[in-house]
Amino acid sequence: MKAFSIICVISILLLAGCGKSKKQQETAPTPSVAVDHPQLRTVVYTFEYPGYLQAEQTVNLVARVSGYLESYQFTPGQRVREGQTLFVIEPQPYKDKVTQAEANVESSKSKLAYTKASYERMQEAVKTKAISEIDYLQAQSDYGEALAAYEEARSQLSLANIDLSYCIVKAPFTGRISRNMVDPGNMVGIDASNSALATIYKDNQMYLYFNMAYPDFARLPKNTPSALPVTIQDVNNPEKTWIAALDYSSPNIDLNTGTLNLRAIARNPNGELLSGMYVKVIVPYKSVPKAIVIPESSLGTNQGGRYVYLVGPDDTIVFRQVEVGVLTPDGMREITSGLTLEDRYVTKALINVQRQLQPATKNANNPFTKSKYATLNSVMDSCRDALLSNGIWLCQYPVPAEPGYLGLVTKLTHAESGQWQSSLAVVPLPKADPQGVGISMTYMRRYALSAMLGIVTEEDTDGELPQNRSKTVIPQKTPIKGSQIKKDVLQRKTQADSDSSALNRTSEGLLKLPDLEGITYQVVPAQNGQQCIVARGDTVPQKDSLMAAGFKWNPQRKIWWKYAA
Repeated sequence: MKAFSIICVISILLLAGCGKSKKQQETAPTPSVAVDHPQLRTVVYTFEYPGYLQAEQTVNLVARVSGYLESYQFTPGQRVREGQTLFVIEPQPYKDKVTQAEANVESSKSKLAYTKASYERMQEAVKTKAISEIDYLQAQSDYGEALAAYEEARSQLSLANIDLSYCIVKAPFTGRISRNMVDPGNMVGIDASNSALATIYKDNQMYLYFNMAYPDFARLPKNTPSALPVTIQDVNNPEKTWIAALDYSSPNIDLNTGTLNLRAIARNPNGELLSGMYVKVIVPYKSVPKAIVIPESSLGTNQGGRYVYLVGPDDTIVFRQVEVGVLTPDGMREITSGLTLEDRYVTKALINVQRQLQPATKNANNPFTKSKYATLNSVMDSCRDALLSNGIWLCQYPVPAEPGYLGLVTKLTHAESGQWQSSLAVVPLPKADPQGVGISMTYMRRYALSAMLGIVTEEDTDGELPQNRSKTVIPQKTPIKGSQIKKDVLQRKTQADSDSSALNRTSEGLLKLPDLEGITYQVVPAQNGQQCIVARGDTVPQKDSLMAAGFKWNPQRKIWWKYAA
């Protein structure tokens, strides 16, 4: 950040001109204001969509055997290891079944051995005709039945062992488990209503699902959805972000919504991402490698869009409208047009002040001009809070000037950086006594401060002329449309002999006004005595037409105006 010096002389309207002596020039302090140059940075354009997270794998643990729940051996909501015992269903009945099945196996095994030996003897005996064919066939049948009974007993033992193993419910994978759905002592099982025990989530990585409009999807890089990095942002804590990679897009567009369903995979080693969590999905689609950026806080906003204060070649502050692009996470705003790297912009403190300024209330009456004006107290009330909240100290003090004149310096100092900006106003004294100095000081303080900060009043009546002025002034009490103005002007032109030349010029200007929908015009006198035409109404859509008609935008008073002549 740099500082530069400027000297600004405020001419107070309606007063005589002023001059500065060499002594005065030497006495006045050299003002300074904080400035900086735009930066070059790579900015990324993104789409934002709502999304939700889902665990890579979700398993509902259920009881596969009937029995009383004996215990659970985990802390609800915590991570569990693959193979870890979670629930124990009363195992004793199934141990007894295993014992019975083992006995049946041994019995059938013994019977099988006997029938096998008998069958083998019969095979030899039948060859020598020692036994009948019928006895041989009976031995063969007995052996077959014994073999089948043995296999059946072995099968029942295997099933009994499986049922016994089901009494111990283990974690199928490492993940996070929910609370237990059934308390110990309750009957569980496939025939019971409460067979669901808990749910376990495999969350070492998470699936992110969201829907994207097809026009946005078509603007994604060509490698989409192959490993395109996206950002997951916590909607409740935007500072928390995670990176995911797109791995899937639906092969069809939803006819009802015109969107595609997309999925991304996010690693979750610390378990911060939870299944069912709603998040903001930030998808990049364009990168600008050498973009001009300035702090968002250095930009202002008016009816014409965004603007910035620049330092001109002659070290004066100038106003410029700019076009903006994307806002970076660290508060830098891309400027797409209106700035170059060589430009110098005014930093944020005074910009913030201008955002917070309130109009000054016209709380006093001028007995000479019969008009209302804003007192010094009113001007201070409009800016005091804005200055203090941004750490800016206001100081106004007199400085030497030529005889018959009074000089006043208005200085704004940023307490944090020590940088400052000031202006000098010089006005003639109405009379050379302390009272005249006091009157001029008060007058200059409110007008100098208003001019420096851009303070406006709630209604612009400073330019109203005294009631005893010439009747050649055209008072327009109520707004009228362009077509009505043209009609009225034509009527007034028939009385041109009695009108002044100023009125004739005003009429000519009124005849050229465009008839725009929602726009009315009002003729008002300016402070310099010239007649002005002010466009009022819904001016935003008609901005281009008003500019083409010669109207200018006043950002301080927020009006479109042009001279009538």
